[in-house]
Amino acid sequence: MRRLTILVVGLALLYSGYWFIGATATERGLRGALSNLEQEGWSADYDQIKTRGFPSRFDTSFRALSLASPDGSIGVDTPRIDMMALSYQPNKAIFAVDPNAQVTLGGQRFGLTTEQLRASTHVAANTALSLVSATAEVGAATLYTEESKVVSVQSALIALRQSDPIPHRYDMYLKTQMVALPPALRAIFDPNGRHPEHLSQITLDISATFDRDLDRYSLATLDTQPLRVAAFEIKELNIAWGDMSLTGDGAITIADNGQPEGQITLRALEWRDMLRAVENAQLLQMGILRIAEGFGETLAGDEPLLTLPLRFQNGNMALGPLPLGPAPRFY
Repeated sequence: MRRLTILVVGLALLYSGYWFIGATATERGLRGALSNLEQEGWSADYDQIKTRGFPSRFDTSFRALSLASPDGSIGVDTPRIDMMALSYQPNKAIFAVDPNAQVTLGGQRFGLTTEQLRASTHVAANTALSLVSATAEVGAATLYTEESKVVSVQSALIALRQSDPIPHRYDMYLKTQMVALPPALRAIFDPNGRHPEHLSQITLDISATFDRDLDRYSLATLDTQPLRVAAFEIKELNIAWGDMSLTGDGAITIADNGQPEGQITLRALEWRDMLRAVENAQLLQMGILRIAEGFGETLAGDEPLLTLPLRFQNGNMALGPLPLGPAPRFY
């Protein structure tokens, strides 16, 4: 009995030592990551990093976290972020974020409110902390300025996962419900108010192959060595606004000079209304719009659905039989 007691006490002391070493390593690693960002020119400030949860969890909280890119174009300020992980699986974490935050996009500052925001990450148990998967789900979110609401969503899901066995390939998924367009943008595309205030859904399901893995090394050097996309496949694209919808699928490869090659098949439901929206926004010259309308009438007739291939070839792009000029380069 005495030996059993000594064994139990010994194991408890060993586990306690493991937990405190793990908690210290977690905090040290997070501080080191923020320090690395500062060395890359980022602004990274916080009031406190504290780990609790003994004996079965590593629950680490950030207080008053503030991040900003070197040029100040993007950033975030949040009162609190909690990161929770089981002590025997520290490479899988769940995040809880304060529902109120300040974000900077394009150098402009916005307020952000969220409801039921949940996020999780899974990284490989290696020194690079290679990303295996990540998800973020929110019940509702609103981006606003002091003057007005900019955009809001009823719900949104973003997911990313490593796609084996192709190296550096990741599956990415985005789905939103009821996206409220900014009033100024609606006034441009729909000045007469013929269409709903919300996009009923946006769905994007793609696989992208990068030039390297997503890990702590690649993310720390984004400013000096941006990620490059070698290829991507669109499995599903679906944007719905009232009776109009745009769906598509296809695949594109990116050459070393950034030139795309491939095809995406687009299907436009109520394509005539889409042309009217483009005309309202003055995105294309009137002559090109009339040519596009003529092509549509030839290909679709009286049908509301128009199917067109968007081709990228030899540095140029074309939508069906309509040349669009030089294709944009990815880098």
